[in-house]
Amino acid sequence: MNNRGDISLYNYFKLMLIVCLMGASNQVLADGFSQAEDLINQYHSALQNGDTQTILSLFGPDEQQANEFLSEPRYQSLLIEEYQHSHLVIVGVEKQGLFYVVDYDIRLNPVGIISERALIRELAGEPGDGLKIFSKQPL
Repeated sequence: MNNRGDISLYNYFKLMLIVCLMGASNQVLADGFSQAEDLINQYHSALQNGDTQTILSLFGPDEQQANEFLSEPRYQSLLIEEYQHSHLVIVGVEKQGLFYVVDYDIRLNPVGIISERALIRELAGEPGDGLKIFSKQPL
């Protein structure tokens, strides 16, 4: 094979490597979207069950501190009363820098709707710990 054939074969393998890496990158991004949605579903389920410990465990450090009041026993029954028959609708998920941005509605019976945006990311330096809710904002 001449030198030109070697270059073509090299370029072919380079192209295949790029295609494989792009596929792997897209899979990681899709997994991140799925994990962010799962986290919001866990959060909603914990609200419905009044499981304040789980709620706090899903938050990043700042959000845990801002919601520390949830560790008081009276909030369990209040959450159950408010959210027990609610329905979660995830409106959208997108990636913005380090964060997954999840917009969602919690539909309360009979007509109330809570619309929020959650900023979700992995804790810095703790990739095995999974995604955490770093902030929630009303929409």
